[in-house]
Amino acid sequence: MKHYPTANDLKAVYDSVCAMAQEEKVSFDRLNEELDELASGKLKICLKLLKDGKLLRQNRKLEYIVTPKEAGADLFEELSAIYARKQERDRESLEQMVSYAVSGFCRWKVLLDYFKDEVEGFDKCCRCDNCLHPPAVAQIEIRDDEFERDPEPVPAALHFEPGTQVRVPKFDAGTVVSMAGDQVTIEFPEHGEKTFLADYVEVA
Repeated sequence: MKHYPTANDLKAVYDSVCAMAQEEKVSFDRLNEELDELASGKLKICLKLLKDGKLLRQNRKLEYIVTPKEAGADLFEELSAIYARKQERDRESLEQMVSYAVSGFCRWKVLLDYFKDEVEGFDKCCRCDNCLHPPAVAQIEIRDDEFERDPEPVPAALHFEPGTQVRVPKFDAGTVVSMAGDQVTIEFPEHGEKTFLADYVEVA
């Protein structure tokens, strides 16, 4: 089961920002202390959604400020549903990209099937890499000495959870919106959403 932020989560975060803003500057760290029952990753996502809904904004110091926009219960429900749908679409898109990359079928046939464009009698193009060089299972040579070797460490792939605060050269701090493959989409307070290769992104 996916643990997406609920409308109640969003309302709790919004109410906390409103209450704290009357007495002090509202930073992420202070909110994280105040809402200790909410995981920091989910808190970051909630704040991002509240900004998308124009209920909050950030100044140059990345402090959160309440906007004049009315916060109705329907808006919290809508923001929660939008995020859930976007995450599902991103997941499906990534699965389709991986399926296309590893498929042994004709590339054109796979694309036509994806776009539900049926061409009568079309089975393969005879021009793509899979048609010209069909993938085959290579014969595996097993040597006795292989079992005596220590496995070489595999470097862990970079992964950034949605809501993570990160930094990118020339754009400073931002919040991760989503990640597909090695590409990370980040929301910046002054530059909006931009996508970068994971190698150029680091945790703030």
